[in-house]
Amino acid sequence: MACFFSKKEAGLISSHNRYSMAHVIEKHIEFYAESETSGRRPVALPPVFVDHFLNWRDSAMPEVEGVMTAPLVLPDGTLLAPVGLDRDRKLVFRIEPALLKLLPKPDECTPEACGEALDFLINTWLVDVTTDFIGRCNLVAEAMTILERVLFPERPAWFITAGKRGGGKTTAQTMVVLAATGKKPPAAAWSPSLEERRKAMFAYLSEGLAALVWDNIPLGTVISCPVLESVLTTDHWTDRQLSVSKTPIVQAFTVMAFTGNNVGPGGDLASRVLKVDLVVDRVDPENRTFTHPDPIAWTLDHRGEILRALYTIMLGNKQLKAGPDAQQSTRFKAWWRLVGSAIENAAVAMMAAQTGQELDETVKRAEAIDYNDVFKTIEDTDEVAASVSDVLEALYIDMKSYGRTAFEAAHIAELVNGIETDEHVQALRQFIDPSGRKIGSITAKSVGWRLKTIVGTPVVVGDKVMTLKPMDAGSKRALLYQIVTSKKL
Repeated sequence: MACFFSKKEAGLISSHNRYSMAHVIEKHIEFYAESETSGRRPVALPPVFVDHFLNWRDSAMPEVEGVMTAPLVLPDGTLLAPVGLDRDRKLVFRIEPALLKLLPKPDECTPEACGEALDFLINTWLVDVTTDFIGRCNLVAEAMTILERVLFPERPAWFITAGKRGGGKTTAQTMVVLAATGKKPPAAAWSPSLEERRKAMFAYLSEGLAALVWDNIPLGTVISCPVLESVLTTDHWTDRQLSVSKTPIVQAFTVMAFTGNNVGPGGDLASRVLKVDLVVDRVDPENRTFTHPDPIAWTLDHRGEILRALYTIMLGNKQLKAGPDAQQSTRFKAWWRLVGSAIENAAVAMMAAQTGQELDETVKRAEAIDYNDVFKTIEDTDEVAASVSDVLEALYIDMKSYGRTAFEAAHIAELVNGIETDEHVQALRQFIDPSGRKIGSITAKSVGWRLKTIVGTPVVVGDKVMTLKPMDAGSKRALLYQIVTSKKL
């Protein structure tokens, strides 16, 4: 795809049309016409040639999938900061020379320097963000993810939430994106229509945005979106282009964030999210006392110091020095290797400096931050998973009371259509038929359809992990189910 870049738009990728393409061609080649009366005179390039060039599939022009305005810390620990086009990675680098002068040298990024850098980011830069230590670490992680975004085959999304308006959600996001890119983040509205979200997502990814904020999600919304889930777990995304018979492929490295009051992820999205919960302890939170009266202006004024601290933590990451075969953590392996582990190591170093203890011997990672636990904590609060836990527990208890280790959908239908009203039967009724039809109207077929939605989904129930699994029913037509239990790890 022919494209051009605009400094005003922070290096967005935009397709050429026949007019902009003609201007580019005519910068290098002059077209002319000759006549007996006027001789040779310059003329405009005929549109047919421009159209052919725009659609020339055998063109040797290099492909570009992104524009980087900051260096990349690679998985081997080296710093990549070329000038212009990197053909292998399909990236254009436009890095300000002043930024390169601010960055630390690798030998300066000691564990102690990493601890000091994280302390600066959390307690000086983000001091006015009313969240806990993990919440501020997650914001630091978001800034690093934006800087390193093109290296991740998959990446988390961020949710910034508060109990009411004025808590600083949009301000926190503006600070993070401004520090990483030098530009304020574009904001988008989250549509209730899946089809509209699909169209919007493709349009935003096509622009090569570094970050995108889905702003002011309606109060209490639980977001579960297959489009978003697929974007977060791939490095390239394809969709049908409107009005034409094409399915172009775009790079999916845009970092997604959501802001709203008491909003959160649900379903599969819950395992792909880092949350920042802002504390609101007064009715007018916007009028509280700030260390930096204008946190956004402070971020812009001190952007060089913030970037130096971010790169100090990434370049000093012990995980990168351990080699590519070192054990990796979380579902986002590449992300954890470059970002998550860097923050974990810096947090350990920071705590060691604060307590005056030996770095590796007495300060454990779990006492600082462990992203395995951070993701798991968010996933454990998922309302969808909690509902499945209630259903499997109810099935397990009720089927056990009837002496059944395996059961059919008809057995469940018989149970929920009965007159028993204990809490387990009620949980099953609500799951099988949320509309609350009268007793006796639930069929085995409707039970079967509902059970299919939770087959193979392991959930924690007390000290066990329960999973609903189908069984081979042999010559029987009705499908058999059983609940398999295992110890919680």
